[in-house]
Amino acid sequence: MSANIRSYILPILLIASLSSLAAAASLAISPAIAPPGSKISAKGSGFSPSETVTLAFDAASAGSATADSSGNFTASIVVPKSAQPGAHTIQATGQTSGSTASARFKVQTNWPSFKNLPTRTGVNPVENTINPGNGKFLTLAWQGQMGDLVDHSSPAVVNGVVYVGSFDGKLYAFNANGCVPQTLCQPLWSGATGNDITSSPAVANGKVFIGSADHKLYAFAANGGLPLTTNELNGIDVEMVSQTDPNGQASSFIYDRWSDAAATVIGSEAPRSRQPHYARRRCRLRLRQGCWRRGWPGG
Repeated sequence: MSANIRSYILPILLIASLSSLAAAASLAISPAIAPPGSKISAKGSGFSPSETVTLAFDAASAGSATADSSGNFTASIVVPKSAQPGAHTIQATGQTSGSTASARFKVQTNWPSFKNLPTRTGVNPVENTINPGNGKFLTLAWQGQMGDLVDHSSPAVVNGVVYVGSFDGKLYAFNANGCVPQTLCQPLWSGATGNDITSSPAVANGKVFIGSADHKLYAFAANGGLPLTTNELNGIDVEMVSQTDPNGQASSFIYDRWSDAAATVIGSEAPRSRQPHYARRRCRLRLRQGCWRRGWPGG
C-alpha cells in the first residue's frame, strides 16, 4: 500500500471515530436520589431526530418520549411505589436508531425529625419493605458508639446518615448502612454542645438543629458537624426540637419541661414567642404547627 493511500485512510478513520463519539446517546436524571412514588426528570441526547425513545425503570416500562430535530428529549418518570431502597437503573432506548443510554438512580427515603412529619403521626407513607408480617423478624444490624446513653433523643435519618443526641452533650452522625463487617460503628462525626442533649434533631437545608440543656439551640453542618449558630433560649431547658415544614424550612418548636412553656424558633433566628403551655385548646388547634399536650413533648 502506497504512502498516499495510507495518508487518506488515517483521516477517514479519525473522522469516523469522532462521528461515532458525537452520536453516542446519553441520559441524565434529576434528582438522582428520591423516595418511591417521586417524579423525576429525564433528559436524553444523541438519539435520531423525531424517533420514539422508550424509558424503563429497571425492567419495568416507565413511558416514552419523542426526540426533537436535534435528537434530544425531556420526559418525566414516576418512581414505582414498589421500588426497594438502593440502586436502580433507568434506561432510554431509541426505537429507530437502537441507541441506548442509562443512568443510575437511588431509592432513598428520609426521616428528618421526630416522628417524621409535622403532624407527628410517626408514619412513613412510602414504606414498602417493612410490614406487620415481617417486622417481628427484624434483628440488630449495628450499634453506634457514643459517650453516654441516649435519653429521649429520637434519631433523624437524612441522605443515608443517622443523627442522634446523647446525654454526653454531643450530636452524633452515623452511616445509616452501618459499618460491615463490624457491628459496633464509630461516628462519622460528632458535634459538642454545652450540656446534656435530651431533644431530637431536625434536619433541613443541609443543617442539623438540636437543642441542649445549656438553653441553646445549635445548628451543625449536616456533612461535617461544624457548628453554624447557637441561640440563647432565655432560660428554657430544651426538651424537644421539632421538624421541618413541607417546604423544607426548619421550623423548630421547643418545649420547656421545667417551666411548662413553649418557644418558637424559625430557622436559626432568636425565639419569636414564648407561650403558656397550659393553653390546651390553642395547642390542639395548632398541633400541626408544633403545639403539644402537656406531659410528653411531641405527644
